[in-house]
Amino acid sequence: MKSRKFDVLLAIGFAVLIAISTIIAVTGIVNMIDTRVSFENIYNVSSKIETEVLRANTNLIAVHRAMKDVALSKTPAQFDRAMIDVNQYDQRIQTNFARLQVLLGQDVLLNAVEKAYQDWKPIRNQTIAFAKAKQYALAAENTRTKGAAQVLLIEGKMDLLVKRTQLDAQKTYLDAYVLSRKSVETMCYLALAMLMLGTLIAFLIGRALVRVRNKLHDEMELYKVTIDSIGDGVISVDMNRNVQNINKVAQKFTGWNFERARNIPFKTVFDITNSVTGEHIMDPLDRVIETDMPVELENHTILTSLSGVKRHIADSAAPIRNAHNKTIGAVIVFRDVTDEIKRLDEIKYLGYHDNLTGLFNRNYFNQELKKYDDPQYLPLSIILGDLNGLKLSNDVYGHETGDELLIRISEILTENCRDADLIARIGGDEFAMVLPNTTREEANEINENIKTSCERSDFHPVNFKPIILSISLGICTRETMDRTMEETLKYAEDRMYTHKLLEGKSVRSTIIASLRNTLFERSNETEQHAMRMTELANQLAEEVGLTKHEVDEIKLLTLLHDIGKIGISDNVLNKEGQLTVEEWGEMKKHPEVGFRIAQSTTELAHIAELILTHHEHWDGHGYPQGLAGEEIPKLSRIIGLVDAYDVMTHDRPYRDKMTPAQAVKEIKRCAGTQFDPVLSKIFVEKVLKEPW
Repeated sequence: MKSRKFDVLLAIGFAVLIAISTIIAVTGIVNMIDTRVSFENIYNVSSKIETEVLRANTNLIAVHRAMKDVALSKTPAQFDRAMIDVNQYDQRIQTNFARLQVLLGQDVLLNAVEKAYQDWKPIRNQTIAFAKAKQYALAAENTRTKGAAQVLLIEGKMDLLVKRTQLDAQKTYLDAYVLSRKSVETMCYLALAMLMLGTLIAFLIGRALVRVRNKLHDEMELYKVTIDSIGDGVISVDMNRNVQNINKVAQKFTGWNFERARNIPFKTVFDITNSVTGEHIMDPLDRVIETDMPVELENHTILTSLSGVKRHIADSAAPIRNAHNKTIGAVIVFRDVTDEIKRLDEIKYLGYHDNLTGLFNRNYFNQELKKYDDPQYLPLSIILGDLNGLKLSNDVYGHETGDELLIRISEILTENCRDADLIARIGGDEFAMVLPNTTREEANEINENIKTSCERSDFHPVNFKPIILSISLGICTRETMDRTMEETLKYAEDRMYTHKLLEGKSVRSTIIASLRNTLFERSNETEQHAMRMTELANQLAEEVGLTKHEVDEIKLLTLLHDIGKIGISDNVLNKEGQLTVEEWGEMKKHPEVGFRIAQSTTELAHIAELILTHHEHWDGHGYPQGLAGEEIPKLSRIIGLVDAYDVMTHDRPYRDKMTPAQAVKEIKRCAGTQFDPVLSKIFVEKVLKEPW
């Protein structure tokens, strides 16, 4: 009976042991499943947050790109289209923020992102106002500087939000893992107290635990690889501010490896200073642990590595909390923004400097002028300059040579001014020099030195005679504050334009003489050819009854009608034999080149149209405009006829000359097609004394 009772008790005992073991096993399995489910839930939420932030960042870039379109819009239609894009992508960003609010609730970092985005709105409104006012340069400048900087700030805060979310997810998962591990181990110790069945159950649980440990080890390794793979530096510390973990990027930036940095004070490893003052910055982790809140690094933060390498860094620090929401340490996530700082400096440089000459631009000049409106700079002298002959040089030698001319004059101004002087290019061919604490006599001396340097400068375009540089200068000295800065500038400008009127004609005449001589040297257009044409044209002009003014124009036209040939390459200009289709196309451009040259100077502007049309044909098959009949100016018809006769009766590289009789026959044949029939008949009968 006792034995039976014992067996019953034993059976009950074993049943209890089995039940306890089952409870232990089930509890352990449930804990592991809960850990897995918790990880998956956290991972899903983190993924949704990352996806939504990525979409918000994409829409942010789209808004910034649309704001660039607003700044560059030249028509109301372009402006409206750009604003539609701005509003559309702005609505999308607001939708992204609303979804993130659902996922995160009242989150400090999310609020910071939204605030940074709202701070951008006044900058965008300013750009839109500039564009509406057609102040496109200011609109573009505002977008490139303030707008771009604010976008970078918003992107940085978005990036921090994602990283914080990832770290929170990883921390929560690790906390869950630690809790599960302790629970399993406790149950294993209880199982060891049991007998055979308890030992068996413990053995089975132990095997399951090994599998769990292996899995968690793999996941820990995955976490470590992930932390080491991200492009940002990550350092975690305990409550004593001693380093507990440091990823590979942080090791590279600080120069400390993991073994050496472990349990070392954070301040020793993370040496940060202010880039402006050079002083050490307050440890951000001190503020995190004291306030138990995330903080951002100060602006202008420099991280100095163990080897002395300095980097600009950005980002933030945040507390690490356990499952009971107790702070157990802190983590700092930072990134190298040296290249971004350099790009911002480059943008700032481009905003204040002329891209061609390297001098300061008008925007910088206008800003600095306000600084000089102060008694400490008196006497203040201002020299304004206008480069003579730039447009004519561009039309004759090309814009590349014109750019070289601007660069050379900039060098001369720099050579003759002092380090304390402000030199700026304030227009296409206009320059300004602000000379603080400079008397009128000292300014006049600088003015004369500039003129002397220009006269001595050997500016020599390829294949052309040297050109003497010339710049018209105007000086005004402000000796008291009674004269305003605006009055000083106006007086200097008036003097500059007075000198411009006196010097401009001489410069243009020098260039025109150089052009004519160059044409005679490079081509078959000889001075004898021009003289023969003048004689024939004068005779024909007398026969058709031209006025004295028209006779003067025809004389000038005989000398310069082919001036555009200086823009034709020597290979085409002096080629022996027939020209190819491409070469002939290049040759036919010379009337248009000559037209632009003549229009560039007052002395030749009145014959510009005659130069343009001297190769037009009576039947409309000439070039470049295809004019016909009376549409062609009479003087152009005369020059075309006289030029053709002289060319036919003299040798050329590509053919032998004709006899006068053969030339007359050709003129008769082409009368009514190439030549004016009436002028042709008069020319043959009255000038050449040949029967028609």
